[in-house]
Amino acid sequence: MAMTPNNPNTHPPQVPPPGYYSPAEDEISLIELWNVLAGRWRLIAATTLLATLIAIVYALTIPPLYKATAYFLPPSEQDVAPIGDAGVQDVSADEAYSLFKQMLSSKSLLDHYKSEHSLEGNPSLIINSDNKIPGSLNLSIEWHDPDEAAGWVDGLSEMANKLVVEQLLSNLDNNLHHQIESIENTISSERKRAQKKREDRIETIESTISSERKRAQKKREDRIETIESTISSERKRAQKKREDRIETIESTISSKRNLAQKQREDRIVVIGESLEIVNAQIENTISLLQKFSQSYANHESTQQEILKTHLKLSNESTALQTEKVMLQNRSSDDRFISGLDDLEDEKVTLLNRTSDDPFIPGLSQLEKELVRLKSINISNTSINTYTLDQPALSSSYPIKSNRRRIITLGGIIGLMGGVFLAFLLNFIQNQKNRSEEG
Repeated sequence: MAMTPNNPNTHPPQVPPPGYYSPAEDEISLIELWNVLAGRWRLIAATTLLATLIAIVYALTIPPLYKATAYFLPPSEQDVAPIGDAGVQDVSADEAYSLFKQMLSSKSLLDHYKSEHSLEGNPSLIINSDNKIPGSLNLSIEWHDPDEAAGWVDGLSEMANKLVVEQLLSNLDNNLHHQIESIENTISSERKRAQKKREDRIETIESTISSERKRAQKKREDRIETIESTISSERKRAQKKREDRIETIESTISSKRNLAQKQREDRIVVIGESLEIVNAQIENTISLLQKFSQSYANHESTQQEILKTHLKLSNESTALQTEKVMLQNRSSDDRFISGLDDLEDEKVTLLNRTSDDPFIPGLSQLEKELVRLKSINISNTSINTYTLDQPALSSSYPIKSNRRRIITLGGIIGLMGGVFLAFLLNFIQNQKNRSEEG
């Protein structure tokens, strides 16, 4: 079945529900806006005029502004030389100038200056640099009085310099005290070390002397023991030699006596046999007696030899006994210890030393440096953290007038306020009408 397009009877018209309104009803055309503004032009004009009059009154009451500017350059090395001359801390001109610029830019500088000089007001502070001149810096103050503006510039720059110098001198003073304290601690440590070294040396000397005395005493005791042992051995050896010699002598005497007895008996037999041979026997006997006499003489010589040996041993024994008594009676071995006198003298010298300073290497230089540092008077140090290129000069005429701007801005604000009030009143009226129709 074919459908018939655009048949009005096919789709019945849609009826909007009750209370429905089209969005087009809320749209405001330009004509309607103009009508609102035109209808309330008196309000807009009055608001604009009132705001303009207020702006005019305010602009007329504002005092004019004058500008004072000073120009600065980095300080020379001579300006900060006193710090370096102190030999404690080296500050370059660039570092000092950088601190000066930081201080000028500090928010607390202005408050500090106002508080110190009991000033009121908040002048406009402007800090600029000239790229054409390396390191150039200018400080500007905008104030209602030209002379006061110049005074503000001079005062703030001088105070910034003063505060930076105080900071530098404070750092210098702290560094100076730190170096003094460090040197004093070093001197104290070196003196304690020297004293400890001296005490250790005394202890070493005393220990060496004690050891040497013990060694000498032990040597003396060993010598006594050796002497006693030698004397005992020599005595035993002499006694054994004497006993052996006596035994030999007794044996010789016995042999000789037996021989003599045998000779005597044989003689008696010979005498009894023959008288004729008496003379021969007598001669023989004489010869034997001579031999016997000779043997007896030899016996005397042996006795003399024994006596000489005994005397020699006695003398050696006496010498050893004397040495033993001398060693036993020795009250001190000090004079027999090599180098003991030198050690004793060194000990006395160390004990009598009132100061170890002459024996501390580098102490004199430290004390000289300490005296030099203590003689530095920081309070007399003069430092400049900037070079004044041009002093503060103030303009003879106001730098700018904001009156026209203030009046113009007041008029614009009044106009905008009037337009806003016109639309606000129109909106309130529309809402009221709708409420009445409903």
